[in-house]
Amino acid sequence: MQKVNCDECNKKDCPQKLKGSVCVLNKELKGLALTYESRDPIVIARRFITVLESEISRYEEAKKHEGIGQKEQISYLNSEGQVETKWVTKGLDSRVSVLAFNILKAGKLINDIVNPPKLNPLWQQNNQYNIHLGAANEIRLLPEDQKQDVVKFIDDKLDAARENQELPGPSHA
Repeated sequence: MQKVNCDECNKKDCPQKLKGSVCVLNKELKGLALTYESRDPIVIARRFITVLESEISRYEEAKKHEGIGQKEQISYLNSEGQVETKWVTKGLDSRVSVLAFNILKAGKLINDIVNPPKLNPLWQQNNQYNIHLGAANEIRLLPEDQKQDVVKFIDDKLDAARENQELPGPSHA
């Protein structure tokens, strides 16, 4: 089983280990972390869910067009090269099944990101976390010098976000 979360990994001295983050040694998650420019499991899950919602819409449309049990007229060339037509009953379309399977696989991946499998599956407990409170609690637990660095980092990010926002008011063109 591939690891999903650094907290559940038992690999010693991993250079990529980051408390509370997704494991980028997992090839699937590394791609998501690079795409979404984050190792935060909640950020990745939320962004990935928007992609998944699009796939679900495609699946719903594909199911409608699949038309299992409906009659369909098809044309084909017989052995003499003549075009013949006949009515057939529509069956399962393997492309629709592939979409369904991909949706299920993506759903499992999202679940694993948010509630990673534990090292000891007998003690698996899936929780919904208030991410903001969890992050604040983790910052409180840091040593004082690291706490100041983290708070400064967050402040700098917030300041940069504020600077990039347009200010309301008349334009000065």
